[in-house]
Amino acid sequence: MAQIELTDSETEKQLFLKLEAKGKIYNFYYGTIPGEWKEVKGSVDGKALSTEVAGGFVGVIIGMYASSQGHPSSNFADFDWFEYSGNDIIFNRK
Repeated sequence: MAQIELTDSETEKQLFLKLEAKGKIYNFYYGTIPGEWKEVKGSVDGKALSTEVAGGFVGVIIGMYASSQGHPSSNFADFDWFEYSGNDIIFNRK
């Protein structure tokens, strides 16, 4: 698990999140300007998500959510854009 504390100026701006998956390796980023990414955590081994290790798990599903980590909060998350790009054998099957 990784956490990043945003600077005061970052909390006032729109926040962008990016996930890169290269085989079983995942890299996580954030930024306040698209294209200017700051790494949250890199080279995360995703083999625990595989069918072989998880014993019948059918694969990884990407989604977005927000959490106040169990604390009351008046903050909100507004997801208005999600983009997938890649060369996934299953996704690109015709």
